[in-house]
Amino acid sequence: MNEMDKKEFFISNIVANQSEFEKHIRSKVYTNDVVEDILQEAYERLWTQMLKPDFDKEPKRWMHGIIKNCIREYWRR
Repeated sequence: MNEMDKKEFFISNIVANQSEFEKHIRSKVYTNDVVEDILQEAYERLWTQMLKPDFDKEPKRWMHGIIKNCIREYWRR
């Protein structure tokens, strides 16, 4: 996937569902700043995952898994 395709894919599949992801995070974390931090971290991790050959083009599933891991890491700190 070239850089332009990757950006379009990311925007249409991930950014378009931002409110769904925020709702998922907010159900576990109640501070707005932390919600934003976790969402940003999840975006960065997904972007990195998109570079891997085993990325299976199911971005919402990947994103929810990444968010789950980010929330778990937040509560461990």
